[in-house]
Amino acid sequence: MAAVYASPLERTRETAAPIGTATGLRVKPEPGLLECDFGDWTGRELKDLFKLPEWTTVQRYPSGFRFPNGESFSEMQLRIVSTVERLVARHPGQTIVAVSHADPIKAALAAAVGTHLDLFQRIVVSPCSVSAVLYGGGGPVVLATNSTGRISPPCGRPERSGPPMPSPYDVINADHFTAGALGEPGHRVFYLQCRGDGVLVSVRCEKQQVAALGESFARVLQDLPDRALGAEPTDLELALPVEPAFTVGGLGLGYDTEHDRMLLLIEELVTAETDDPAEELEAASARWVLTREQVHAFVGRAEELLAGGRPLCPLCGRPVDTEGHTCPKTNGHRPH
Repeated sequence: MAAVYASPLERTRETAAPIGTATGLRVKPEPGLLECDFGDWTGRELKDLFKLPEWTTVQRYPSGFRFPNGESFSEMQLRIVSTVERLVARHPGQTIVAVSHADPIKAALAAAVGTHLDLFQRIVVSPCSVSAVLYGGGGPVVLATNSTGRISPPCGRPERSGPPMPSPYDVINADHFTAGALGEPGHRVFYLQCRGDGVLVSVRCEKQQVAALGESFARVLQDLPDRALGAEPTDLELALPVEPAFTVGGLGLGYDTEHDRMLLLIEELVTAETDDPAEELEAASARWVLTREQVHAFVGRAEELLAGGRPLCPLCGRPVDTEGHTCPKTNGHRPH
């Protein structure tokens, strides 16, 4: 694997983060992989859109439709195909990953097999599925679509085995795990922090990442086999000094059934991009092993941190800065 690219939206970066961790490659943001710009339809309920007279055109004649104040399907297809061709040209003879959204992926696959855009909705692209296309001088060849099973490594390339390489930010025996914020409301900087094995690791993150992590931990705890919890940690303030090792780009969770431990995987956000492989920066990562008690206490701590702060966006529910907010519900096309 030569490179991993992803749409800049959080949902695609979170999908791409485990791929980057598994391959040892940093995830590069690529705006050309963004979802279609739905314009004035952004954020509206599908049940309401079904009732519009234009909906029939969307389903039967997408090549002739433009979203009000947004993209046309034809423009979206041209954008995604041009982006893929540019990325392929950047890595001749190599395998790359491009993480995008359902409609752009379907549009790219339709172009690859020579199917008219009006029929692209007949292609199914499931969440986290893999579609593989071989690009060469004779034109694209579609190798797989909508695969949700195990993907074998390319011929001649051994599959990575064994445990991941340790990071200086790993904490296996944590005695302190928390989230915190420094600064005044509206200008607070959020951190995740873990201490153990003789090190104190702090990483900078977004408020919504603390919220998402707390919600995910809560869901996982509900699904675990019941057992009585021990004493929960009570000191959940950030330990000093707070010196962030890196900024969080992606988060992942795991569970060790043998030892009844939660595993938090953290991937660095790297935004710098270069076409020179020699200049590429490798994303940092961290693996924190946590007890149920520490995770349960974190859930309450996250709720406490989120109780105050900036007003929330009515579309996505995330904090709105005074200078504006790029809402993921608009698929990154327009700030508000």
